[in-house]
Amino acid sequence: MVTRAALCCSALALAACDPGFENPTEVIDLRPLAISAEPPEQVLDVDLTMPPNANDLLRQLRPVEICALAGDPLVRSLTSTLTVCVEGRDARCDASRPRIVLASGVVTPDPETAIPRPQLCARLEPDANLLAVLLGAIDADPLSGFSGIDLLIEWTLAADGAPAVYAGKRVRFAARVPERRTANQNPTVLEFTASVSGAEARMQPLPLGRCVDQLEPLTITAGDRVTITPVEPEGLRETYVVPTFDGGVREFTETIEYQWYTSAGTFSTAVSGGRRDAFGNLPGLASAFRSHAAKDVLAAEDAAIWIVQRDERLGVAWFESCVRVLPAP
Repeated sequence: MVTRAALCCSALALAACDPGFENPTEVIDLRPLAISAEPPEQVLDVDLTMPPNANDLLRQLRPVEICALAGDPLVRSLTSTLTVCVEGRDARCDASRPRIVLASGVVTPDPETAIPRPQLCARLEPDANLLAVLLGAIDADPLSGFSGIDLLIEWTLAADGAPAVYAGKRVRFAARVPERRTANQNPTVLEFTASVSGAEARMQPLPLGRCVDQLEPLTITAGDRVTITPVEPEGLRETYVVPTFDGGVREFTETIEYQWYTSAGTFSTAVSGGRRDAFGNLPGLASAFRSHAAKDVLAAEDAAIWIVQRDERLGVAWFESCVRVLPAP
């Protein structure tokens, strides 16, 4: 969950009315785009009718690999801090509860242009510090963990002395209630296809990787439209169960959505996929990239592409690509 989501939704509504309004799919300044956790959820064998046993919890907890993705059109170093805590207000840490600072410092050189790429990653160890935060979250939960406990990963990001921006992501810890409850897994894709419309329409696999990593990125002419479609593996949408207050069980099938961003241009939709419609049909997954207007592209320019895939149970994956835009003849 990126904390600017509500602002982006408002921006989309305004953009529909005012063609001069900044399109939220174009990243024109430092922006946190996603945070992933592997695993996104842990299901523990505990007795909810008894106070949690610290030693039993420690034996079952697994380490969590946490990574963050930022978009920034400028070449510069960043200051980054990743903290795990009990969530307070506005997707920020509760200052009165325990917390763990996982990583903090200056990330240099620029993460988007450096080879190899500096990683915005940290490891949450299954130790007494994690246990203290987890017990603090259970204490703060009115249901004492009945439906699961979410810890917050708070990400603070800044550059060039500008005010910091924040993002948050939850990591879930839940009791195995009901017995067939299983932990969520992060989503993935098989590939992305790109359909280029213009003088000669063509479809091809979309090469993945940063612009700096690609020798031959997808190349188009200014004014062309590139429709990018995720190709999902069979069984991607997991079926899962949750307990109800009356002792029953409800079963659901995950939804998957995609968020689309670029450094130079716009996408036709900021979010694709999501919930089925009233007739049970899945919404479309594709989004169309369009470069800057032909009159504004005077020399070849590379547009970074960021695609963030999310399921409804805190699973996150992201993919990066590049489109090289040539001036119109």
